[in-house]
Amino acid sequence: MVYCKNMAISIINLPQANSLNPFSHTEFSTVFNLVKPEPSYITIPENPIVLACTIKRLRQEYMQNPDDVVLNTIRKPVNLLMIGEDENIITPLIQDVDRVLAKQIHLHYSQKLTWMILRGDKLSSFRQELNKFLSNDSTIFTVEQCKIAYKLPYFYEYDLAMVEVFNGNHRSLTVPGGTPKTKKKLTYINKLNSHMRDKHTFEYWFKDEEDNRVLIELESLNPLLVLWENHIVNHDIVVNCAFNFKKKDQFEYYYTPRSFSWEMNS
Repeated sequence: MVYCKNMAISIINLPQANSLNPFSHTEFSTVFNLVKPEPSYITIPENPIVLACTIKRLRQEYMQNPDDVVLNTIRKPVNLLMIGEDENIITPLIQDVDRVLAKQIHLHYSQKLTWMILRGDKLSSFRQELNKFLSNDSTIFTVEQCKIAYKLPYFYEYDLAMVEVFNGNHRSLTVPGGTPKTKKKLTYINKLNSHMRDKHTFEYWFKDEEDNRVLIELESLNPLLVLWENHIVNHDIVVNCAFNFKKKDQFEYYYTPRSFSWEMNS
């Protein structure tokens, strides 16, 4: 439950996600049901990441122009296109920009996984499968690899946004291992969507007075989000709670528990 002080309207029950990691797009193996005794295979002549980039671009174009009947009747509605099923539909629509983006995505995750392995980090099941997919030079892929490829443009977009939030690829808390304050003044940075299929939340990223990063995660369908966003964009807020510490990869940050109180900073 979230309480708001000094406001004409109290925002109650802004549901918050549990303490799942916001970097979970490279962490949750269960999202794609990766543990299967007999994986099925699909032959795809075109690079699946290129196809995924094309699908993402087509959907964005349709969202910007929903009256474009031709775009949304490519023998199948744009929102239902899938790599494993519709390669023959998508391939003729590929543009150079899709191939360029696909190369950037492949390089980004190849380098990221390489550095993790060199550091001796333990790879999650998802990352292990991603590593196999990125190393696959054939035209035969598992169904799960196609699902991973489909999400990569969204995960890549999220990764770049996270680098901006943290002002780089590495950040430590100013007092590592210390007990966080129970009351912090927070300044809004950005709102992100991790694009996790099992998560229906938005991530609201802030910085505190020591320039530490703080995450507040709220349910995306809450009807009071517009009011919440209007306040955090225009005003600092003061949050009172026992902040939790989180470390993932090279990032350290705090996140709020499910119940906390906040007020506008005057």
